Amino acid sequence: MAKRYYWLKLKADWFSDKRIKKLRSIAGGDTHTIIYLKMMLLSLKDEGKFYFEGVEDDFAS
Repeated sequence: MAKRYYWLKLKADWFSDKRIKKLRSIAGGDTHTIIYLKMMLLSLKDEGKFYFEGVEDDFAS
């Protein structure tokens, strides 16, 4: 079975974006940034869409 590769393009100044800077400035912000990047990577398989399977009460949980 052949491996499948996906691309995630980020701007060169992604970490300098004011929204990412704000996210990183809060307590645990670096962890939230990594979680956000991981979510973006996981969404690549489904053309950038997330699916909620009802495991928790809401998507954020």
